Amino acid sequence: MWKKLFITFSFIVLACGSPAVTVSQPTRTPLPTLTPTPIFYRWDAAEVVRAINAVGLEYEDAHVMTQEEYGALPALAAQGVRFSIPSVCPDCGGLVLSFNDPAALETTKTFYTETAINPDMSAWVFEKDNILLQLSGQLSEARALQYGAVLVRLD
Repeated sequence: MWKKLFITFSFIVLACGSPAVTVSQPTRTPLPTLTPTPIFYRWDAAEVVRAINAVGLEYEDAHVMTQEEYGALPALAAQGVRFSIPSVCPDCGGLVLSFNDPAALETTKTFYTETAINPDMSAWVFEKDNILLQLSGQLSEARALQYGAVLVRLD
């Protein structure tokens, strides 16, 4: 608006016979192109594994998941660690999944909440920021909450 007013004023002054007024734009240096840092990504699976170990919860045979280990689960995680909790049952355990994308996390979480209708497929699912912690549904609620509390304490 000020620019239009200045130009209009300049034309009025010129029309009245005053000396010529030069209007120039200041030179602007282009701003650098910034690469946005993803806001969603905060934790990696290894940090959660260390936190579980630090509080002394059972966490055995931990290993990075292979593509085949995802099975029916959508393989959308940036990182996946599978572990076992043999004191509950030989095949009981869980997954620590780290995501780069909120939509991928939601898709995976939905997979677990929808398959929980089948008692053989039930699971405890905890979420914090970009981490999804899935535990066998055969764990008691109290025990599952101990693992879930690890996520709460991440800082």
